[in-house]
Amino acid sequence: MLAIKTNHISNLNLLNSSATNDERHWLNIKSVNTSADLTAEYKNICHKFRSDNKWVLMVNPENDSLDQLAHSRNNGGNKVLRVHSNKVNVSIENIKTALNKGNCSVVVLCNTSFNKTELELLSHYAKNGKTPCIVLKNETTIH
Repeated sequence: MLAIKTNHISNLNLLNSSATNDERHWLNIKSVNTSADLTAEYKNICHKFRSDNKWVLMVNPENDSLDQLAHSRNNGGNKVLRVHSNKVNVSIENIKTALNKGNCSVVVLCNTSFNKTELELLSHYAKNGKTPCIVLKNETTIH
């Protein structure tokens, strides 16, 4: 069963920039184009990073896609911690701390933009804490 705990974070005041993948193993930047692709990506992440002892931390996930994952039969039994930037203040420092401590099996950052320096910092802390970091860019357009 997929356990989802909801907390909220806010003010990820980060600049838009192109991605740097210096340490590809620890920092991965992906674009998704449809809600179905996003749901599939969440499912793949949960399957790949399944851990009995650690949470999958998702910052700013799309609720519909995550809810579809929670109701699917093949959710892998993951524990997902969902946090949103519209309720609680968390800075990039908090994300670096989460990566560095290694308490999560993966940290997934959705709908956020980072400059090159911030991506390099995230990559460094992800490698140091042996916690992969995935940045998902939702490219879905509304017509």
